[in-house]
Amino acid sequence: MEQVGIVKEIKGNDAVLEVRRASACGANCGGCSSSCEVAPHFITINNKLNAKLGDIVEIKGETKKILKYTFIIYIVPLVFLIIGIALGNEYFQSNGYENYELLSFAVGILALVISFVVLRIIDNSVAKKGEKVLTISRILSNK
Repeated sequence: MEQVGIVKEIKGNDAVLEVRRASACGANCGGCSSSCEVAPHFITINNKLNAKLGDIVEIKGETKKILKYTFIIYIVPLVFLIIGIALGNEYFQSNGYENYELLSFAVGILALVISFVVLRIIDNSVAKKGEKVLTISRILSNK
């Protein structure tokens, strides 16, 4: 995966980059009446190439790692939700609750909230390892 970013701030050995996400329709095509305005996204990356404020840089990411983390971010909450609903349904239905579906859904939502705590723990673990998913590969133009 390759992307282009603009250095907006330097923080020690890191650079804060503004990255414009490409819209799904191909922004500014003029084919529809929507404005296709895509808000910028800011990321902090190690500045190994000593990019300066205002530089345009190329960002590269390892596809395997990006897919792995994307899978974790989307699948872990889904699995927690489904397991929470299933366990809640089994428990409440076997104990004779009338509104077992609603109660099961509430347990699923609680499990979903717990999944966000698990994701935070995974995120902190990855941060402690110092594993880099994105890197600045080269400086495209200097300001």
